[in-house]
Amino acid sequence: MNHQIRLILWHISTFFLGIALPTVLMGRAVMFACLGVGILTGLIATKGASLRGTVRILTSAKLMWLLCAIYVVLLLSSLVGINPDHSMAKMQDMVAVAAAGIALFFTLREMPGEQVERLTTTLVIATCVMLAVALIDAVVAWPWLSEILHRDKALTTHRLNFLSSVIAVLAPFVWAKMLIAAQEREVWAQRLVWPMGVLTIMMVLVCGGRAGWLAMGVAVVLFVWQAGKHHHLILHRRHWLLGICAGALGLLGYGYSRGWEYLWERMNLWAGSRGFGGGRGEIWQVAWNHIGDNWLVGIGPQGFRYLPEQADFHPHNFILQLLLETGLIGFALVMAAIIWITASFASYAKHNLYGLAAFCSLIAFWTASLANTSVFNIWWLTFFVFMAIFGWRVGWSGGTPLQKVGTILQRFKAPFSRGGSV
Repeated sequence: MNHQIRLILWHISTFFLGIALPTVLMGRAVMFACLGVGILTGLIATKGASLRGTVRILTSAKLMWLLCAIYVVLLLSSLVGINPDHSMAKMQDMVAVAAAGIALFFTLREMPGEQVERLTTTLVIATCVMLAVALIDAVVAWPWLSEILHRDKALTTHRLNFLSSVIAVLAPFVWAKMLIAAQEREVWAQRLVWPMGVLTIMMVLVCGGRAGWLAMGVAVVLFVWQAGKHHHLILHRRHWLLGICAGALGLLGYGYSRGWEYLWERMNLWAGSRGFGGGRGEIWQVAWNHIGDNWLVGIGPQGFRYLPEQADFHPHNFILQLLLETGLIGFALVMAAIIWITASFASYAKHNLYGLAAFCSLIAFWTASLANTSVFNIWWLTFFVFMAIFGWRVGWSGGTPLQKVGTILQRFKAPFSRGGSV
């Protein structure tokens, strides 16, 4: 294939892969379409000899065999579950996600380093655009915009809840990109590094999903701690004050857009289904009570909705859902895979900020999944697959090497101070 054609294909691939996850705001179909175009063009651009090497790596990887074992257990759970027809239909979705994940692995492994950097930049820009559109939708609430974005949920108070968890998963890459660009003396990054940090934290609160609030809190603490420990990131009192201001602005924006009484109810621990827990305690209790129904292989993926209590469509907690729907065997295998991937990402976090972003993004995903949508929900599962493979790519490749970020950034004037280090 002509080099110029291959380069064009890589540009198309990086663009569509970069914008894919943020376009979930416009609908899951848009996100899947962008992923499909990005993966397909990337596969076309790959080289034959190198592609065969990727196949050998994939087939010899122990993690790949562990994932295959998970799928076997899920299949068994589906066959003996509470509603085999529904569970088997869900298995078809998960097989499609697995196939797309393998194709994405091929694409990202074969993708040249400069194109990976381009993909990261596109992802960050698309995330910022998503934040701006969500802010307009929350605060201004134009009916036509809300109709385009949310359709049957247009102008409802909960229309943006899911986006809080999405932002928490994507935000670490925004922070990493801004710090790397600032290190490289990009003037725009030096001026925007702190405003973007404030915006991401604020928008998680404005969108209103409390699972995302928890995930963002964990991601921020982990990112600051690890960046300070391994990359010499230095924060002063003014920066902590900025974080407090971001939280206050987020709550004010949420109250302004939804109503102050609604904000108080959502933060009230004793307000029932509209309170801080959103009635999850009762749902978790139902799941816990039925774990013994088939403790070995579970009641099948998405079987929770067919329990006699009909508490909800899913348990709103991935640990309880795995124990209930995949049994002890499925839970053990999935947790082994999570620990395996997390340990790898923890090592990446020590070497470069993109690796740290991948680590924080992964932790944010599982933190949000403690109270978020079903872990078998295809759009949310796609987020995990994409961020895991993308995080692996930027983690092992190293991105831009970073040494003593705080020391380097001390040369620049902080945007919200008279001087000092980041």
